[in-house]
Amino acid sequence: MNFEILKNCIDSQVGVDYPGMGISVWHKNKEIYRYDAGFCDDESKIPFPKDARFYIFSCTKPITCTAVMQLYEKGCFYLNQEISDFLPEFTTMMVEKTDNKGNKYIEEAKNKITIKHLLSMTSGLSYKLDSPETRKVINDTNGKCPTGEMVKAFAKRPLLFEPGTNWEYGLSHDVLGRLVEVLSGMSFGEYLQKNIFEPCGMEHTSFKYGGNMIPMYRDYNTPSQRKCPFPENEYIYGKDSEYESGGAGLVSTIDDYIKFASAMACKGVSYLKNRILSPLTIDVMRTDVLDDSYRSNFFCNDMGFGYGLGVRMVLKDNKCGILANPGAFGWDGAAGCYTLIDPSEELAIFIGKNLRPPKNYDSNYRIISAAMTSFYC
Repeated sequence: MNFEILKNCIDSQVGVDYPGMGISVWHKNKEIYRYDAGFCDDESKIPFPKDARFYIFSCTKPITCTAVMQLYEKGCFYLNQEISDFLPEFTTMMVEKTDNKGNKYIEEAKNKITIKHLLSMTSGLSYKLDSPETRKVINDTNGKCPTGEMVKAFAKRPLLFEPGTNWEYGLSHDVLGRLVEVLSGMSFGEYLQKNIFEPCGMEHTSFKYGGNMIPMYRDYNTPSQRKCPFPENEYIYGKDSEYESGGAGLVSTIDDYIKFASAMACKGVSYLKNRILSPLTIDVMRTDVLDDSYRSNFFCNDMGFGYGLGVRMVLKDNKCGILANPGAFGWDGAAGCYTLIDPSEELAIFIGKNLRPPKNYDSNYRIISAAMTSFYC
């Protein structure tokens, strides 16, 4: 192993595209490399700290889907079961359609949303967080936004297509967070704490804003728009909100998230020797489920990735723009976080950043490729 290659790759990006970042690499449930570069607060020249907490945004999704699959393993549901069996607000859904003249209209959906549709982002739900329905919940609850009420608001919006007929990045995993609550009898946060965070030894991950939170940047290279208050002042992720978003709500640290990623890389067993998922279930999650009729709508398709149950994965023909083994899987976040989980090597990588949106989307691919090269050297 020669991690000088990885260090040089990260250093080349810090101060150019990003104020700072950190990375952790674990192999067989042990840390083999940890590096922080640059500043979390560039104006004050505060180094990127190892205990930095930040919104991981959509890196929440693999954790949410792991929680759902834990309940699947316990026989609480079957994958093709209708979500309305547990969340009756989804019993009758409307869908937006277009006639042969290009006119849009709304009609009752013919297909029912299943749990597998939610896991695979084929439910038809959009990512419209700001809508008349959600604003009503915000106003009615004085900004508390309870998870159950927010999900009911999502159900009132028309679907973008018939469930199971297309792929769309949307609020599916937020609905799954509510499903976990109904099936477990706990709040989503309580369930994750008991069944994932504690077994993995994650002490600084939650839906609660606070602690050593670092600032977020909007546009690193435009001084007037650099630091921003988002998301702590945004309505849905605010520090007074009760909304526990399964799609993007978790706050974590690099040293916490890597423990979850490593457990998934090591057949579902954490470094504390606690099992959070079986290897068979992990294989189900990282199996490509995209239909060729709508594969092109998956925005990572051009990179050669497939999509399973809450994660992208490197396909066997490996046409990806990164050096990674087939079957390696993971996801990223809106502020630049990225995880790659490789069960074939029992290897996990997590990159932490604080720029939203990320400056260059190929940045993490370059870092992952350098990490894999370092690992094999």
